[in-house]
Amino acid sequence: MVRTRNRPTLKDVAKLSNCSIAVVSTVVNNAKGNTLVSNEMRQRVNQAARELGYRAHFASRTLKEKCSRTLGVYFPPVPWAGAGYGYEGAMIRGVEKACREFNYDLLLVNMAGDNDAQSCMDKFAESRIDGLVLMNVDDQHDWLPRLLDISSNVVAVDYSGCVDQLHAMLFDNRAAVRQAIEHLAELGHRRIGFVSSCKARVHQDTFERKLAFIDTVKQMGLDDDDQLIFDTRFLGRVIEPEEECCMVEGQQAADHFLSMGDKRPTAILAYNDLSAVACMHRMMAQQVRVPNDICIMGIDDAELCQRVYPTLTSISHPLPEMGYAAASFLIKRSAPELRKTSQGSQVVRQIFAPTLIPRQSTAALH
Repeated sequence: MVRTRNRPTLKDVAKLSNCSIAVVSTVVNNAKGNTLVSNEMRQRVNQAARELGYRAHFASRTLKEKCSRTLGVYFPPVPWAGAGYGYEGAMIRGVEKACREFNYDLLLVNMAGDNDAQSCMDKFAESRIDGLVLMNVDDQHDWLPRLLDISSNVVAVDYSGCVDQLHAMLFDNRAAVRQAIEHLAELGHRRIGFVSSCKARVHQDTFERKLAFIDTVKQMGLDDDDQLIFDTRFLGRVIEPEEECCMVEGQQAADHFLSMGDKRPTAILAYNDLSAVACMHRMMAQQVRVPNDICIMGIDDAELCQRVYPTLTSISHPLPEMGYAAASFLIKRSAPELRKTSQGSQVVRQIFAPTLIPRQSTAALH
């Protein structure tokens, strides 16, 4: 049996601060009950608690409040995604920031990348989590309605599917693509190539970016040559999940555009930064100078953009802010001291705007 030293109690704190146990309970639990406490008394109780080393009993508190004060984060098990990758890691940083501010714990339900969605349902059923942040989910994940039947306190980041009951924090992909093309057009580029995803299973965000490129090029009166969009038609196959998809897409897109000779684009937009970097490196390996001979940019503004040469122009995807907003929303719906003023039945879909981050890989057309 593990033995622990005697813990200081509410009674001990009350005795040292010369007040009632009810007052101490109100102060240390940040409760908003019927016990009124002056600022002077709060300071005295907190000082006594620090001197005694008092800590609220977490298990007792969660039982009383029917609140675990824990949020979960879940990523479906797919290759090249998870908490250890930059895209998901950026979102987790925002979730963690909110949890620290509200004194919540964070549980990564699928850190190893091999747990299915049933684990999330189990955590809710066992009252292990108060809310759940999802990432990398779309309408192909048919377990979403079953999860929402168990708890509605779920938010998906970058979800633009058709499950109406699911709260979501969304990135404005169309605005991001338009901002990128406007930047290149202002630099004098009219013949712009696009690197699209060649995976068998394309996420909705990626598909939206491709459609946005097609629409924006036509609306702005730029060259809309079908050869300027690199996708599976020119790769000749779909990329399997286990392959390093972004590297393959970027390298093969570079080869395709170079094969166009005088008709090649003067600037390239890739659907994400990893594909853009792979494309840029292949171009430079073929003695094509970036940005002198061709400009390249991506979307998402991953940390990698600042670590390559030339540094990559990109469109910022505010994942930390989206993660923070998702976690704050869930906490305000579940924490006892906040839920009365924040609880609502309306589904929330909050949209986050993109921001252009110009760097060395784009320049004016000579």
